[in-house]
Amino acid sequence: MNEQEAEIETLMHEATALYGAGRIGMAENAYKAILKKRRNHPGALHLLGVITCQRGDRERGVRMIERALRLQTPFPDAYNSLATIYLNTGDPERALEMTGHALDQDPANVAALKIRAQVQMRLKDIEGAVVTYAEIDDVRPDDPAVVANWAQALLSLERFEDAAHLFARATDLDPANREAWCYRAQALKGTGRFADALSMLEDLVAENPDYVPAMIHAGDALQALGRHDEAVGMFRRAVAAKPDHAEAHFNLGVALLSQGAFHEGWQEYAWRFRMDAYAGFRPPIPAPAWTGEPLAGKRILIFAEQGMGDTIQFVRYATPLAAQGAEVHCLCAEAVAGIVATVDGIAVVHGYGGKVPRFDYQISLMELPHVFDTTPETVPGRAGYLRSPKDVFRPGPGFNVGLVWQGNHAHKNDAYRSIPLERFDDLLSAAGATFYSLQLADDAKRIDELGWDGRIADLSSGISSFADTADIVAKLDLVISVDTSVAHLAGALGKPVWVLLPTIADWRWGLRSETTCWYETMRLFRQTTLGDWAPVLRDVDAALSGLAG
Repeated sequence: MNEQEAEIETLMHEATALYGAGRIGMAENAYKAILKKRRNHPGALHLLGVITCQRGDRERGVRMIERALRLQTPFPDAYNSLATIYLNTGDPERALEMTGHALDQDPANVAALKIRAQVQMRLKDIEGAVVTYAEIDDVRPDDPAVVANWAQALLSLERFEDAAHLFARATDLDPANREAWCYRAQALKGTGRFADALSMLEDLVAENPDYVPAMIHAGDALQALGRHDEAVGMFRRAVAAKPDHAEAHFNLGVALLSQGAFHEGWQEYAWRFRMDAYAGFRPPIPAPAWTGEPLAGKRILIFAEQGMGDTIQFVRYATPLAAQGAEVHCLCAEAVAGIVATVDGIAVVHGYGGKVPRFDYQISLMELPHVFDTTPETVPGRAGYLRSPKDVFRPGPGFNVGLVWQGNHAHKNDAYRSIPLERFDDLLSAAGATFYSLQLADDAKRIDELGWDGRIADLSSGISSFADTADIVAKLDLVISVDTSVAHLAGALGKPVWVLLPTIADWRWGLRSETTCWYETMRLFRQTTLGDWAPVLRDVDAALSGLAG
């Protein structure tokens, strides 16, 4: 090594040390000094390019790094830098391409694998990220951050057992990582081990009395265990610890609503709009939100905010709005537009994506109970407020029963609320009853798989919207359903409907009653032990025998 090469090598060590210490300006000058001595030094070009990008001149910085890549092969670190730049500037696909080049040159390059996992998470390729984290762990085992991120990916896939196992490993590797402990408890909740999760969370809160996420998950576990007053207390503690924490307020609201404490519950539930989950939420038009102002002669848009069941449940408020003199329009999904149009007081129904006129006010359907300050005693439309817009279905003679056993698979509580069709074997033998499936095609396939064509009629080929389902429900004697939008539809049509609820039931069904303030014709059958549907189905069978026998 000659004298100039030795000097350049020394400068490179010094510049890299300066950069690592955060002394960016001095590092930049050192790299420039190297390039004065050797114009095409790939290492200096690479790292000066990184600094140039950090200074805000991405185009020039990328050109410098690409020049370094032309001068040196292999150079996986330079590809990693490009991948990071593209990821941070909103081009994850290009970032993924760069990590591919880096790994082609060095398949065991941990930095490239870590970036690739980040990119995959950004692109919602969670399964791919899980594979990448496993590869990193093979190359460099027991990196606490990698194990925790791997577990987080599994948690997002609802692979709760695997996630709990990895989070246990992450907390063993880094016992001070309170986020990993909290996520570990969340994974345990996903497996149904609520008592174990609660114990872990209570210890975490005791050690970190200001750690609101642990309090929120502890409150959730308490609710799942039926300790509802304690859950409310835990959520209040979270709000007291951080008064501007939206998720703490929201969870308190849900707990209060489930107890029938509607006045405070609606106020706290409204904090959902400040949660990260609602970061992309925007009212559909540039009109002021209605907060109770006089409506005589005004035009108001009510719009769907959440699922189909929520739309059906809360569109009832169109009637009292119209009674105040408003011209009421509703914006909702096309699948429910036909039935929404039958509500008294609805002037016009608009589908998503279409043009709407100017309005004086707008409000989310799920905010209407809040503005009306609804209590369990003042719920409007309890006897029914929808009508079937069609008249096509013709049931057979006798006592006709509609059955819904499966909800939306994507629903976070679906594992607890849906019931395998085969569990209804005894019920479908009820004397005097004829059964009709109200499931859509994919779920209705289970009828053929079980060979039950002669026991329950598959109507899925004739169901393309809620108007079709409403036509069927309106002509049945009874609907038996798990907690889905069809249960709301039956109640809103004023038809007898029995809803089968898990112990972890949605807030709107309350905690213990067999009836609900939302629908007069609805009867609730509740689990007493999580996951045990046998007593519920026996009660339903006995009740049906009394009607159809």
